[in-house]
Amino acid sequence: MQVLGLVQLCCDYLLERVSLHNCLHYWSLAEQVSCESLRRQARLCALKKFEELHQNGRLLELDSNRLGQIIKSKKLRAADEHVVLDAVTEWLKHDLPSRTQYSDGLLRLVRLPRLSDDRLRALSRELPLCEKLNELMADVERFKAQNEEEQRRATQQLWAKKRWCECGWLYAVGGSDGQRHLDSVERYEAGEDVWHPVAPMRTARRNCGVGVLNGQLYAVGGRNESKQVMDNIERYDSREDRWERVEHSMKTARYFLAVGVLKSRLYIVGGVDKRNTSLNSAESYDAETGRWTPVADMSQPRYGCGAGVLDGKLYVVGGTQEKNGDYLRTVERYDCDKDEWETVAPMSTSRYCCGVAVMNGRLYAVGGVDMRYNKLASVESFDPVTGTWRDEPPMLTARYNCGVGEAAGRMYVVGGRDEKNRALMSVECFDGAANEWRRVRDMSTVRSSGAVAVLPPVL
Repeated sequence: MQVLGLVQLCCDYLLERVSLHNCLHYWSLAEQVSCESLRRQARLCALKKFEELHQNGRLLELDSNRLGQIIKSKKLRAADEHVVLDAVTEWLKHDLPSRTQYSDGLLRLVRLPRLSDDRLRALSRELPLCEKLNELMADVERFKAQNEEEQRRATQQLWAKKRWCECGWLYAVGGSDGQRHLDSVERYEAGEDVWHPVAPMRTARRNCGVGVLNGQLYAVGGRNESKQVMDNIERYDSREDRWERVEHSMKTARYFLAVGVLKSRLYIVGGVDKRNTSLNSAESYDAETGRWTPVADMSQPRYGCGAGVLDGKLYVVGGTQEKNGDYLRTVERYDCDKDEWETVAPMSTSRYCCGVAVMNGRLYAVGGVDMRYNKLASVESFDPVTGTWRDEPPMLTARYNCGVGEAAGRMYVVGGRDEKNRALMSVECFDGAANEWRRVRDMSTVRSSGAVAVLPPVL
């Protein structure tokens, strides 16, 4: 018992000292002494510092099993899949005669279908001793010819799975903590199940809209701390961790609006204006020119609605027309090429202040408040091929005024208010493959009436 206690003390000491320079050694050591916490921390460091480990040659001395664990992991962080392939080919070539036997197994762990044809053709020149290379390339071509559903069911399912660093980081923006309007913003990294504070907005915003345009996050309209309805917008540069005011304001100040991005333009839809009038109007923003342009009106005014872009069309879901009026289950779809709206199948229930996200080719409507003022845990999704809605597993917590976004192949529902109208800091995640919800790490602050957007990770 004393020996085990000493081992644990040593592991605890090393746990706080894991770094780029020692993570591979600590990983090996942790496995030898069966210290799971140290093994997990050292492995995570290796996944996060993969590019540096590759660049300084530290990966070359790994055994095939440990290298395979790294390149298979969806948590591996790299600029793109070319970096992963380069690391594998360099490891093989470091001792090609003895390592050729591992080539097929290791190469199948690389997301090969994401690589360019030129890069794949170069493999045969780089690895002339790999006997199964032609068979592997044929499998890649067959996989690329399949549709998304077939790829998810394929034998080589790993190729269909994005790494978490490809999927982006989720940002929770503004809102209210139940007492004051928030300028704060925090970022969720699914790979580590952790939230990080980032630079606050220049203006506290509640019931604003957000969208990602040219790799930057735009926060649009909303109400400020003085409850004024705003027409201004600001944008966030994640590489600089900095917000800046955008010079050109919307044509109409609005809050409780919906936002979507189509063909490199930001579309602002519905909401409530300074006169407390519900809007059916929409406008688009061109970041190149800084110009706002009115576009076709929706068929009816709505605010407290959600929006999502699916197959190049903007869907606007639910909401209400007037204060204390009918809560809507209707859905409209906008075609920016035709500048036209059309009505699609309504949801099974009315949803005011619901969340909307797109995942795996379906549009999800999450939570909200129904016509009888019930706070909803229910979820439904729309299939654009059949034009129909279906019920999905309900959330663990009924909530409205929540933010929703898709990251790392899962849908996250952030904050909002519960059945007792309490503002929430809790977050839950829907795994479409497992068809189930689970709790993930809470935000650092209570956040209702905020917004959620997903940006590419900063590597």
